[in-house]
Amino acid sequence: MRAWCQLLRLALAPTILWDVAAGALLAGLPLGVELLPPAAVLLLLYHGGMVLNAWADRAADAYDRPERPLPAGRVPAGAALAAGLLLPAAGLGLAWTALPRSAAEAATALAGIVLLYDLGGRNLRGLIGPTLLAVARALSLAFAGLAGGVSLFGDRGGLAAAAAYAVYVLFLSRLATREERGAPGMRALAYLLAAAVTPFLAAPREAGAGAWAAFLAGALALAAWLVLPAWPDRHRSWTPERVQRGVRQGLAALPALPGLALLADGRPVGVAAVAVIAAVAWLGRRLPPS
Repeated sequence: MRAWCQLLRLALAPTILWDVAAGALLAGLPLGVELLPPAAVLLLLYHGGMVLNAWADRAADAYDRPERPLPAGRVPAGAALAAGLLLPAAGLGLAWTALPRSAAEAATALAGIVLLYDLGGRNLRGLIGPTLLAVARALSLAFAGLAGGVSLFGDRGGLAAAAAYAVYVLFLSRLATREERGAPGMRALAYLLAAAVTPFLAAPREAGAGAWAAFLAGALALAAWLVLPAWPDRHRSWTPERVQRGVRQGLAALPALPGLALLADGRPVGVAAVAVIAAVAWLGRRLPPS
């Protein structure tokens, strides 16, 4: 069971649930049981994609990361392939039967991104993988609104929030492409610096001083989280392990982006991102993603 939890990367599930809750609030929707179907769809697509990605990379992982569940033999490859295909299929089935057409179409687009990213091969992933991940995360934030009949992208603030989220993931994913061969320190730092300023794409426009103060405090905390640990290594060549540590640092802060968008929208509930980050860290220590 532990191997399956690692393969599914269940420790990251709170980030998806946070996308649904934050996206609903940004779209002006209440938090209630009506969010359960879109949350279930996203969880099925996301975690199914994690399994399918591990299955597709199992041969390379046998050399680079032999401790992972598939190369270590803790999960049969056939079972992983079945789960990696069935979970997204179940998500699509739920989307087309329980959600409005716009949300079902978004779920289909997400499933297509999952299949293309996971099965398109490493060359394609290196070429457009970061863009695919960025688009997927923006759709994840917009999904609850689409399920509720509201387009997050139709509102200027919502569009800015989705854009900030996507660009953050884009820069972080670009750094992740260097996880196998390392990177010059200044180049790695540049990716993290760029990610650190992306929240300002969703900065408050007509909010009061309180919203501005909360947003700036959160944005500066995120920048410090990303940049300060990397700064001493800026003139060194980063090993693959150092790059991976930088990527993990950025991924740990992922819930901050929707949280900052909420703060920019004048919603103090955005500080709940801290609790989401803590939950992911707690789960990660007990079920470390592999």
